[in-house]
Amino acid sequence: MGTVPDITATIPGPPAVAAPKLDDDTKATEFHLTGFSRFHNVPINPTQLIVEVIPAFLSKRPLKPGAVLASTSVMKVAAETTRAEVEDMYRQLDKPTHPVLRARVRSDRRIVFIHLGVNMRVTHFQLELQGRNEATFSCPDELGWTPIKRPIDKQNRDISAVCRTTLPLHKLIEDLKHKGFAVEMSTDAGRFVCNWVYYNSLKLAEKNDASSLFVHVPPATVYPVQKQVEFIAALLDCIVSLP
Repeated sequence: MGTVPDITATIPGPPAVAAPKLDDDTKATEFHLTGFSRFHNVPINPTQLIVEVIPAFLSKRPLKPGAVLASTSVMKVAAETTRAEVEDMYRQLDKPTHPVLRARVRSDRRIVFIHLGVNMRVTHFQLELQGRNEATFSCPDELGWTPIKRPIDKQNRDISAVCRTTLPLHKLIEDLKHKGFAVEMSTDAGRFVCNWVYYNSLKLAEKNDASSLFVHVPPATVYPVQKQVEFIAALLDCIVSLP
């Protein structure tokens, strides 16, 4: 089993600048960022490192005005626990802890959940268009569960059902490519815990006037974690810039 290294000090951000202040009439875009811990043959998950490092990175290079990184979390790669964690994240939307968000009514907050997972077979970033209502695990999750063609939604037995993000992926990809990142849209988030989390989050986003996006990142051997952190920060800025 690999040990997660402390790489915070090795990922310098740009020169420190004062964090931007939000005007009272500025609509706040709040981000909730999740990653995963180790699983199967991935002893060190780059998404865990991204989530752990990005707050320090953003303290040196803040997001655009109007953006708040409201929460970060690293989840165990297990269907049962991630469902509960994602549901709890959405329940907490009515109890914001960030002072900027506490000062705003819900209608003055644009809420975006960004979920990160690693795809060991790709050499670029993938913005996932949709989640599918099917759990078919090619290997056991971290609690030993290996479902085959099981619906994720307890109220919908149709495993062909999909739920799509409301974010304009073509626009985001265009902007990110302009910034020099290798990124494409994907229409298949797999059937493992990544898709499990995404489908659950998309369904909850529909009910909570929020947006959700799953991002598959390449292995750290292809894109060093520092570059991956820079990509996620750029993605958040691109979302803030959306009308």
